[in-house]
Amino acid sequence: MDLMTEAQDELRQERAKHYARKYGPYVAIFIVLILIIVGGKQAWHAYNLNKDQKNTVALLNSVDSIDALTQLSSSNTSAQGAMAGLIAYSRMDDTQKSNEGMALLNNIASDNAYPELWRDYATLVYVRSALAFQEGSVDADALLEKLKPLTNDDDKPFYAAAIIEQAVITGILKQDKDTALSLLNDIRDKTLPAHLSQKRDDLMTYFTFLKKDA
Repeated sequence: MDLMTEAQDELRQERAKHYARKYGPYVAIFIVLILIIVGGKQAWHAYNLNKDQKNTVALLNSVDSIDALTQLSSSNTSAQGAMAGLIAYSRMDDTQKSNEGMALLNNIASDNAYPELWRDYATLVYVRSALAFQEGSVDADALLEKLKPLTNDDDKPFYAAAIIEQAVITGILKQDKDTALSLLNDIRDKTLPAHLSQKRDDLMTYFTFLKKDA
């Protein structure tokens, strides 16, 4: 019995050595790959965190100057760079907004290097600003085209706000009140922030009144 047990132990040891010789290098490679992947993820996370911290510090250091904010926005396509441009725009007077401010917004809205959320918001602000400050020279079709990435996707965070601006352009600039009302009616059941809900309802009342008065 002891001899049989001893023989079985030797057989198991030989098999273990055989499998170790045969598969040992693959196991080692697998372990190394796991370590590389885990280490790589940690390094990438640390890199992004460090980069994000640097961008935030740059934004905070620029916040007191329109010129510094504009420069940061033009040279940095991070979320903080986009925020810098939007803050700079908000600090400008009306003349600046209608000139360099519009160019700044358009740069953020058009550059795919900026995060999508901030591009979309810059697009919305750009369209609103064009309506406010370029009243006599607004290209309605160009603005509608600008809004398409937002108005064609109802999953976008600014979809409803963009639809409202589309209705303004369509109903007032293009004098198509029926389409404007249809657009507003499409978002009638959506839960909106109070100011957007009020704007939607006011516009529906306005366009309905214009139709009756025509």
